[in-house]
Amino acid sequence: MAKRPGDKWTRAYTWVLLVLLVGLLPILFNVVYALDRGKLPNLTAILQRGDLLLLSSAVAGGCLYDLFNKPVANARKYLLASMLVVIVATASMWFTDLAEVNGGSGIEPASRVFAGASHGGGVAVSTIVFLGLTATIGLKAELLPSGEEG
Repeated sequence: MAKRPGDKWTRAYTWVLLVLLVGLLPILFNVVYALDRGKLPNLTAILQRGDLLLLSSAVAGGCLYDLFNKPVANARKYLLASMLVVIVATASMWFTDLAEVNGGSGIEPASRVFAGASHGGGVAVSTIVFLGLTATIGLKAELLPSGEEG
């Protein structure tokens, strides 16, 4: 297994750069695609599809993997693990709901399930806040000291 950087801040910066920023590339490519087509990108519409929820699930799953590979067993580790499991479950259910509203699941037409429902920018802001919560918990899990550190 590769040795992790020992400095807490170096690990934090590396985690944010590699996990979150690289994870946001599909949204950036969506914006570039819209600009390439001569359209103004509608970030609200892009974020309402639930892309950030998928990113939250992936981040939480990766953090769970890292957390279970740390050779320390304490209450904080198990608390963080249970929070991450709740995040994965919530993000998955919420994404399924958004897919249904957007007509993407094929179960029933969105017009019959949510007649006239429009979430406006509330879903976009909520998914941003949810990703922020996921990132905060994930960073706490990443910076949890393992057995060989202090």
